Amino acid sequence: MGNIWSLKNALDNLKIKYQLVSDPEKINDFSHIILPGVGSAREAYNRLEKSGFVESIKEAVLEKERKILGICVGMQLMGSSTEEDGGSKGIGFFKNKVLKLKENVGIKLPHVGFNNVQTNESVLFDGLKQKDFYFVHSYAMESTSGDYEAGITDYKQKFVSVVERENIFGTQFHPEISQKNGLILLDNFFKKC
Repeated sequence: MGNIWSLKNALDNLKIKYQLVSDPEKINDFSHIILPGVGSAREAYNRLEKSGFVESIKEAVLEKERKILGICVGMQLMGSSTEEDGGSKGIGFFKNKVLKLKENVGIKLPHVGFNNVQTNESVLFDGLKQKDFYFVHSYAMESTSGDYEAGITDYKQKFVSVVERENIFGTQFHPEISQKNGLILLDNFFKKC
């Protein structure tokens, strides 16, 4: 369910030491966690729950204060629920629901390509003047005007594209394939968060 190879290439480029984790008990061994994802948020949640990762992630982030970055479906999993594929609950770091983007506004789905992120102040964007990133998705977090909604993107409808609260971060876009801007954002996550 994750875009592992592109992410590995980006982290290698940044010379960030990392480890892929398949044992939920090992999450607490790390200061920073990335939860990548492509595909169905419902399927991703079900797999994480069955393998024991949902509880391990909650413990690592909420109790041990490990930093986490959710990417695309990884960010969607941080919401309260998703309506994708019949729906499921989410990890619940944020109260936002994940809804399908509306097709009736003259847009194509999935939303694919570079788009701008309008941001509030966020450590993730330190050193970035222009905030264009690569998106591939048909579902996104609804905006509830929460103070943790650090970025909004307009694709003929507005949706939350960045969340940030204390040690919890998420991007609807894929920084690992967003060229220089994405590399800066990933570097900021590891060095400034």
